[in-house]
Amino acid sequence: MTVSQVGEEVASEFIPGPALSTGSNSDPHTTALPDLSGWQVEFREGLTGEASADGEGSLVMGCIGDGDAVITAPAPIPVPTDAIALQVTMRSAGATEAEQAGELFAQLSSGQELRLGPLDFTGTHLLRHVLPSGSSVTGLIARRLIHRDTSEFVIHKIAFEGAITSPEASVTLAAPYGETPSMLPVTEEEVTNSIEKDGISFILEARSLSAVVRYIYTPIE
Repeated sequence: MTVSQVGEEVASEFIPGPALSTGSNSDPHTTALPDLSGWQVEFREGLTGEASADGEGSLVMGCIGDGDAVITAPAPIPVPTDAIALQVTMRSAGATEAEQAGELFAQLSSGQELRLGPLDFTGTHLLRHVLPSGSSVTGLIARRLIHRDTSEFVIHKIAFEGAITSPEASVTLAAPYGETPSMLPVTEEEVTNSIEKDGISFILEARSLSAVVRYIYTPIE
């Protein structure tokens, strides 16, 4: 699965197939929060709606109007020491005009907000942003939502992404002429090598009791 990155912010990516849940984590490089049922949603300004957790622990929100949706964790969540980014997997039931799409941000205990990406998609997307070390996540906020009709958003999973490390593998190169590549013949006989100059040419010769290999090199003037 490829995610294009620009600076510290990473664009959203469409995920085909069934929606992901907050259950068992299939990616060993991410640590998913087990359940979102304890998260609270507050609709602000002219935005109204309802939010609840479904049977899989996903957070389902239906909203209408103009404003922000503030999604708060039960308690600040410390970022694991090996985490490098925050991932939010969510689904939107319908597309929105780009200028009305709104954007999703992650909120940190320091007051800093990290832009995860625009909410201008249909289907399930992965939103991601690099995390500063030593921080804590307090929640999410969807800003500048504009929905004339009731729209549904589902947050399936919030996870911390760990660094991917791969052990250095020793590379064995093919060595048809022995451990060190060589133009010399491989033989158990004693071999005498010589280089002679004949005019502008060079004669490279390898001689044994049973064979003579001669290579003549003439530079092009």
